[in-house]
Amino acid sequence: MSTTKEAIEHIQSTTHYNEKLEETDFKAVAISKELKLRDLEEFQEFRNNFRGTLNTTSVIDFANYIHAQEGNNCFIDVDSMAAQSIFDLGDKEKPGHAKHKAILKLKRTAPYTELLQHDTLQTKQRDLAEWIEDWKDYIQVVDENGTNMDIIKASTAIRNITIEAIAKKGSEIKNFGESKSAMESIDAKSEDGPMPAWIIFECKPFEDLPERAFHSRISISTGHDTPRFTTRIVQLDAIKEEIANDFKTLLTDKLDDEADIYLGMFTA
Repeated sequence: MSTTKEAIEHIQSTTHYNEKLEETDFKAVAISKELKLRDLEEFQEFRNNFRGTLNTTSVIDFANYIHAQEGNNCFIDVDSMAAQSIFDLGDKEKPGHAKHKAILKLKRTAPYTELLQHDTLQTKQRDLAEWIEDWKDYIQVVDENGTNMDIIKASTAIRNITIEAIAKKGSEIKNFGESKSAMESIDAKSEDGPMPAWIIFECKPFEDLPERAFHSRISISTGHDTPRFTTRIVQLDAIKEEIANDFKTLLTDKLDDEADIYLGMFTA
């Protein structure tokens, strides 16, 4: 029985490929004429290597998981309030597969989320008064004189603010002419005493970070039939930077110098 040239070439290539398969770290076989590799891991009792990803919003759980592993490292992204650790990263001589990770993504607390959503938002009298009452456990209201106001009195004062127009006329007579002017100003007053001027909102921005006091200035717009209110957090960008530093400091303290820490996120 004769053997064709094509059959001989196929046998030779298959034999050469089987020799290469013996050099792999894990079991694999060549399938069909294309000699595709098939990983046999799913048929084994154990995996070829440990892999998986821990996703958490807890700094403490993230740090505890890192402590329990080998090859500890931590990459911190303060802009997104996130961090990750890769346990099988390896090195230049023996690079790992980077398949075993822990990822931390801090989650804003409900009060902090509400505060940010309300920042610079223009609202009606009733809406602002009800918002203050709903979040009274976190809020302190200060009047124009810097005096703390009772929450109920503050919300009542906001509800009862009225707008009135004040007309002022002036004239000036000169030797060769006369000029007249009329100026109309708008004044917003409350029938229940001093006007609320500041809102101090105290809360934890993220669960594992310390509590902060956010100072919001109350502004009144009188260009409508009824007043419109806007609350704006003072120096919000600077506060966010301080919160990011709190995150970095807390994570560094929890790791107790047991991990190599880098600023930034690593992609393998």
